[in-house]
Amino acid sequence: MWIMLAVLAAFGQALSWAFKKKTLQITGLNNSLGAVSFITAGMLLAGLHVIFDQHVVINALFVWATSGVIALNVIAVSAMYKALDSGMDFGSLMPFMALTSLAVVPIEYFVRGILPQTMQVIGIASVVGGVIIFSFRPWHKRDLNGILYFGVTMACYSIVPVLMAVAVHASGSGLFSAAVFHLGIAVGFLVLVFAASEQTSWRNMSAQSCYRILLRMITAGVIIAFVENGPATLALQSASASEVFAIKRLMPLFALIIGRWYFKERNITCTMKIGVGLMIAGSAVIIWLQ
Repeated sequence: MWIMLAVLAAFGQALSWAFKKKTLQITGLNNSLGAVSFITAGMLLAGLHVIFDQHVVINALFVWATSGVIALNVIAVSAMYKALDSGMDFGSLMPFMALTSLAVVPIEYFVRGILPQTMQVIGIASVVGGVIIFSFRPWHKRDLNGILYFGVTMACYSIVPVLMAVAVHASGSGLFSAAVFHLGIAVGFLVLVFAASEQTSWRNMSAQSCYRILLRMITAGVIIAFVENGPATLALQSASASEVFAIKRLMPLFALIIGRWYFKERNITCTMKIGVGLMIAGSAVIIWLQ
């Protein structure tokens, strides 16, 4: 079951980010998107927790790990919104998420003193080779800006999976942990909404526009809860972070498909497909052998 949940989470991440990219075509409401979508996801997950999973343990380890997940996600998602808003093709941006797997090796060495296995070294070579092949084409300035912002997202998401697993196992409830994660992230974005004075943008829109934009943001939250983060968090109750996120790294493949189908991106070449395949394979090997 956890494998199916992890695959669903991989598809959900690609779908969720595609929907957010579409929503971000409305300028000046990036933080509002984060606040509304994560409040929606958090409330839905909290409701599911109350209905299906009421046993919870709250201790210092859970609080520490959850605080890290929330803080890093606010930074990561903010940077990711800027990357999606940069104008870079969706199918060209998402595959770089495979680079997060490279962080497993130094983290494991510094925390546990374990050097990479032979297969992990092969996996690293596969990811790096895939990135080189995937990137072997002309890049526009906007693409480089998008990759720079996405680099911040990737750095944060290199650490988040471990902290999520710690929090889930400390609390004993994937649904409760997921609800707290998302509501905490929503609070972070609410602060940013007022810091950026986005409430002024809302007041300057017509009631019909506000309703339409809110509906999109709420839909994004539903996707986050039921298709993206919810399944991944539940999978962490039955499998390790390395197993779940090795499968979740299928996301770039789904991103290429969505980019071509949803955003009508026609510049997906054979070279890009080969590069993505190598990145996914190498990423799965590195994380699985953690």
